[in-house]
Amino acid sequence: SFDDGNGIPLLDPQTATENCDAMNVVFTANPGNTRQCTALIGNYESYHIQRWMRVDTVKTTAVDPSLPLQLVSRGYASRGKTNFYAPPSDGKYSPVKRHWVQLKTFLQNVDEVLGDLKPILEKIARNNAVVVMTVNMGQSSLLMNFACSARRRGFDLGNVLVFPTDLESKKLAEGLGLATYFDEHNMSTIPKGEARRYGDKIFRSMMYAKVLCVLYPLLLNYDVLFQDVDIVWYKDPMPFFQDPDDPKVANFDVLFQHDGSDS
Repeated sequence: SFDDGNGIPLLDPQTATENCDAMNVVFTANPGNTRQCTALIGNYESYHIQRWMRVDTVKTTAVDPSLPLQLVSRGYASRGKTNFYAPPSDGKYSPVKRHWVQLKTFLQNVDEVLGDLKPILEKIARNNAVVVMTVNMGQSSLLMNFACSARRRGFDLGNVLVFPTDLESKKLAEGLGLATYFDEHNMSTIPKGEARRYGDKIFRSMMYAKVLCVLYPLLLNYDVLFQDVDIVWYKDPMPFFQDPDDPKVANFDVLFQHDGSDS
């Protein structure tokens, strides 16, 4: 522990938590390098953090020390820009209407897709579980790396199902000996190239494909391990997730691994 007498002492984790029956953890940073304060106020239990800044939220101004503190959204930046906004519901470039079209396509074809997938999953699933991933041609070298690395270590990839977003990736995955399913209704419009930057159009399209390839097996009552194609295995992960005697996993319905971003 450390205590210089001028503030709150720093304790080791065991000492700091030895009297805690429950603990709330708050993650915070100061990316704008502003004069930032943290207030702890007794009230009803809440798992949300309020954010206040000295800004004019009507004019969306930058931080001004002469202004009173105002409640702001999580996306309000110190320079006055709102990073999160409600997308327009109409107009030529409305993302809302584009998403409605995607949702309509999904709903109109989901029964057919599940009918196609049922015999595939019945064939490859082990202990009612399947490993799923999605890939386009821009990521195909990463899929090859995964398959070659796994086989070099002696792993059986018979329970892996790849959801390619183009026919070229489908042929490549099958050439690697992997089971595939090409959802032409929902994935054929996804670009074939690799994303140029985080969050661009291709990146977002592949995020949608990732949602679908997890959702389909879940709708058919299978356990699903999803991974990106840039992952390699040092051990077969399935025994870890399916160990009924391990409380680290047996008591949870869903487990996530944080990869450094919050997409």
